[in-house]
Amino acid sequence: MIRAPRRLGFLLVGIVPAIVLPITVTSATSAVGAWVAVGEEMSSSPPGPSQDPARQIHALLDVEDSRPSSAEAVAPLLHGLESEDIEVRGVAVRALGRLERIELVLPIAEMLSDESPAVRGMAANALAQAAYRGGARTAATPLLAAFAEEEDPSVRGALAQALGRLPHATAEEVREAEEAILGLAASAPAVTLLGVTRGLESLARQRPADTPLSLAAVTTLRQLALYGESAEAAPRQARTLGAARVRRLAVAALTAAGDADPAVLRAVTRDADEEVRRLGAAAVAALADEEVARELTTYGLRDISPRVRYQALTVFGQTLRKSFGCTPIASALDDRDAHVALLAIDLLGSGCPDRRDLEELLIQYVGLMKVGESSSSFYEAWHRPAHALEALSRSNAEAATEALPYFVSNRVWQVRMYAARAAANLSAISYLEGLANDSHPNVRTAAVRALSAQRGHAHDSIFIAALDSNDYQLLMTAANALEGSPDAAAPPALASALARITAQQRQTSRDARRALITRVGELGNASLAETLTTYLHDFDPVIAAAAARILSAWTGEAHQAAPELLPREPFPAFADLVSLVGARALIEMDTGGVIELRLFPFEAPTNAARFARLARAGYYDGLTFHRIVPNFVIQGGSPGANEFWGDGPFTRDEISARSNLRGTVGISTRGRDTGDAQIFVNLVDNVRLDHNFTLFAEVVDGMDVVDAALEGATIKSVVIEEGAG
Repeated sequence: MIRAPRRLGFLLVGIVPAIVLPITVTSATSAVGAWVAVGEEMSSSPPGPSQDPARQIHALLDVEDSRPSSAEAVAPLLHGLESEDIEVRGVAVRALGRLERIELVLPIAEMLSDESPAVRGMAANALAQAAYRGGARTAATPLLAAFAEEEDPSVRGALAQALGRLPHATAEEVREAEEAILGLAASAPAVTLLGVTRGLESLARQRPADTPLSLAAVTTLRQLALYGESAEAAPRQARTLGAARVRRLAVAALTAAGDADPAVLRAVTRDADEEVRRLGAAAVAALADEEVARELTTYGLRDISPRVRYQALTVFGQTLRKSFGCTPIASALDDRDAHVALLAIDLLGSGCPDRRDLEELLIQYVGLMKVGESSSSFYEAWHRPAHALEALSRSNAEAATEALPYFVSNRVWQVRMYAARAAANLSAISYLEGLANDSHPNVRTAAVRALSAQRGHAHDSIFIAALDSNDYQLLMTAANALEGSPDAAAPPALASALARITAQQRQTSRDARRALITRVGELGNASLAETLTTYLHDFDPVIAAAAARILSAWTGEAHQAAPELLPREPFPAFADLVSLVGARALIEMDTGGVIELRLFPFEAPTNAARFARLARAGYYDGLTFHRIVPNFVIQGGSPGANEFWGDGPFTRDEISARSNLRGTVGISTRGRDTGDAQIFVNLVDNVRLDHNFTLFAEVVDGMDVVDAALEGATIKSVVIEEGAG
């Protein structure tokens, strides 16, 4: 049998940066009865032919992916809650939570009394997920009740983290949650404390602005920031990952709470765990005492971990350089980690009155571009001169302007994009005009954005010309640049671009089409009403709704959206998912390094299956990691090397309680259910991303290759090695 959610224990903890949408407890509670009543009625009938649990799980995942909107459609998930199989019940309750409907709180809450601790933990997480769009009080009530009854330490942790990440809207709700969570902290094992610290971190980050954490909560977090590092406090925990994660979360929570205690930070900067030290280095930015901040930052700049050094250099550049000069930045220019060295170059752009020699060094770096073209390894070596040019454009306009031609004409499009950014800083309009007609859409995008900011509508003809592109990011940028345009040619050009990319029938064109139709609505008039009427039946409800609003405003008559949705993509076959259990994805980079991923086919079936299908088809071969953000993520897999171009149609979110820890791999989205096969790898523990993005894999080997990736790092191939099934 396929034990689909085989790692249920790992799915018990999580936090969510909740988005609060309007919903009332009264309306939610009244809706619950209707859902449960239908479920009970259908439960009186047999659920159909007997299936083995693995195939039942597959069927439930299929129902979940269909995003059922009626009680009848949800009924199979309610049946799943009654299964004798633990894993079927776990998947069913997880699926109900993934629907993010507060109306489903009651059937989910009933699973808090399930005989299996794993299922109870899943239910706690599902309750919090059900309240994603609002209704914290409705979900908090059963969670609080479960606190008094639950004895299992892992489930107690799950309750704490679920309660903490609810979208609390009032000080009373925050205090109630805080008190319950703190009640679990005393003498609790690490598995409970993980949930406690995640709940407190979430409360600290998402609380209403006028509701600080209590002194009791801050005191507890200060203690937890040292958990396991004190032999007296926890002799057996000192070197465990669980204890380190507790400390990481506690430091993150203290930072979110605005508590930068020097004594705690002094201990944190010497922690055995480098992620704890990195978080401590970031927290130093909030210290009021500059001398203490300098002391701790200097310590971080000497850390053995490049991630800690990068964080410390960021803090120094942002908060301390004015008082203490640029010598630490100069030292970082020779750092053995490329990301630290590039950050140092970027920081030099703000000027260093105490180190005039550093500006000359920037000029030397920029000069590398003149000889770089002859080097066979130049494609991998452009980063230092490109960063130097942008920095120099902010500190020495004359020197940067002199060097600019070498960058504008470079064969590497990323170099030309940096040239556009530098030209924007220099107000070099003639160069921007040329780059606005570049062969690469991303370079054109940078130039159009700069021209719009520099000259407003003086270059509307260039923005209108950009509407001939099929690149979604460039279309969005051009449409935004035309806001308020007096050019009569703009409305028909916008309408034409909208029609052209609508004909592609790609769900992933949503952002570009939304920008275009918004601008048509602003600049056009009722003479375009007939053209816009067709969009009332668009395949994307977002575009259909926009068309209805615009037409109603133009005509003074109410128009209703009636979208005609594209057919739902078939759910992955059972055999295909089985073949991916234990599978490895080997991402070979052009540099020769290999990143090995383990897939999660039964946690994120549609996204894992699509990744594998595209990999086998060669989709990722030759694509890049276009977004490199040290101490955050690397992101890639876009044919356009930007945020707005990926594979279509959209995939559904498959959000679990798995946390965005360093090395986990997720699907980039721009809102719920907008996956487009772009992937990201977490470089650090990004718990603020939890419950907002689908995690479909994790790096099991090759994190050194991930860490070394620079902007534009190219994927040579992705090979899927199937597991044992």
